[in-house]
Amino acid sequence: MRRIVQQLAFVAAAFLLGAVTTPATAQRIFYVDDDGPPLGDGMSWSTAYRFLQDALADAGLVGESVEIRVAQGTYRPDWSKACPHGTGNRLATFRLTGNIAICGGYAGCGAVEPNVRDTTTLATVLSGDLADDDVDVDQAIDLLDEASRFENCQHVVTVSYAEPNSVLDGLTITGGYERPVYSREDAWGPVGGGLYAEHSKVTVRDCRFVANMAGGGGAVRTDHCQVTVADCIFERNLAVPAYDLSRPNVRIAAYGGGGAMLNYSSSVQLCTCTFKANTAGGAGAVSTAQGALFAEDCSFLYNSAGFEPGAVFNGHCVVDIARCIFVGNSADSTGAMMNISVTASTLTNCIFAGTRGCAVSNLGSTLTIANCTIVDNRGSGVGSGGDSRVTLANCIIRGDRYDGPRLGSSKGSQVYVTHCNLEGGRGGVARDTHDPHTLQWGPGNIDVAPLFAAPGYWDPNGTWEKDDDFFVLGDYHLKSQTGRWDPNSANWVADDVTSPCIDAGDPDSPVGDEPAPNGGIINMGAYGGAAEASKSGSDVGTALD
Repeated sequence: MRRIVQQLAFVAAAFLLGAVTTPATAQRIFYVDDDGPPLGDGMSWSTAYRFLQDALADAGLVGESVEIRVAQGTYRPDWSKACPHGTGNRLATFRLTGNIAICGGYAGCGAVEPNVRDTTTLATVLSGDLADDDVDVDQAIDLLDEASRFENCQHVVTVSYAEPNSVLDGLTITGGYERPVYSREDAWGPVGGGLYAEHSKVTVRDCRFVANMAGGGGAVRTDHCQVTVADCIFERNLAVPAYDLSRPNVRIAAYGGGGAMLNYSSSVQLCTCTFKANTAGGAGAVSTAQGALFAEDCSFLYNSAGFEPGAVFNGHCVVDIARCIFVGNSADSTGAMMNISVTASTLTNCIFAGTRGCAVSNLGSTLTIANCTIVDNRGSGVGSGGDSRVTLANCIIRGDRYDGPRLGSSKGSQVYVTHCNLEGGRGGVARDTHDPHTLQWGPGNIDVAPLFAAPGYWDPNGTWEKDDDFFVLGDYHLKSQTGRWDPNSANWVADDVTSPCIDAGDPDSPVGDEPAPNGGIINMGAYGGAAEASKSGSDVGTALD
């Protein structure tokens, strides 16, 4: 039943977002190349516009869908044919208001074949660095006081009331910047340093958002949008708290949310994206409220927050996350993911490892965690409170308990554990001893070494202090004498032992894509039910009563 519900959720998401997953066929194509002729009309590469702003201005007059092909190079929102050296206006932005697709990575007019496209080697950069003087930073937090950013524009790209769809494809978006101040209208201050989207349908593909900063949504802010983000990288973006202009050292907002993305009343689908080293006061990577978040095959790596959570925050929304990796995320409290008042949320085939703080925190929500590996976290693996209902099935929850138990359930909440490998067994659950209903211990639970291929570990970084330790990701495929998938060699290998987590999941759960021989029973852990599931061996864990 759970799998059916999950499938229906994704079908509903696909139906809702179907209009934005594929851009409308372009009726007109405009060409932009910063090496184009001074008075180009954009009708071909040989007569390309020099400035993206001129292409957008003319595209808005066409009255039909337009694809704008942009050659390699750097483009700034205050540049145009009328002001070829820029205006320095920090309110300048690349604005999309209709059915427009901006596609970068083309070789352009100087090439033998100008339509050759490679978004990596032929990077098209949309930059908010109006003064062309940005100093690069090693960490997102360094953006806050980097003076070379003070003259940058507030939003590199703005999408407003775009119907039926706007597309950003193959672009690097960087240098959006604003040090937010408090106002009665918006305690966040300016939001969406790289992209601000409102009341629109937006598709973002194969883009990089690097070193943008704002009061919320350092890279991207969506407001009442339908958004698909696929094959994108978000790195070293920063969301900072708001300050009172008259008292610049006094923080007004509790925290700046969404180092990479801040979503409000939006339906957001993330596919094969990487969120790395983004920072915020709260929700280091993605914050979503009063909407829906669907994420699959994404990586959340080494994101951080001063408050909580380190990677993903979900409030009053629908959440479905599958086959995602959360590694090395940190916060004072919840290190990876936090749900508040979320209905029917699911986490499936995910890995949570090396978290500083509780890996998954759930307050007043209903959450199903199935076939996840939650290990080596310096805090609780899963925490439940505030009238929450959490079900864990076919999971492996083990490792470092430096800062807390494996599971936590407070009065008024319930945690149901079935067919899981939980270190410490029942003793690995912190619960209200006066409320026997906080823990429901189901069948099939075991407490044995899972025998991972190569467990991750905390590197002490050459000191005795734990605060500067960093986590090194391991390989959490299960060892098998019959066959284990090795991602390094991209081949099946045989081990000298077999994990007790193989064939130890719920017998009523379908084995899905597990290769034969699979014993007819799903494996525990993140690869259970997947094509990379380890093959059946002779050793099976003994269930605890």
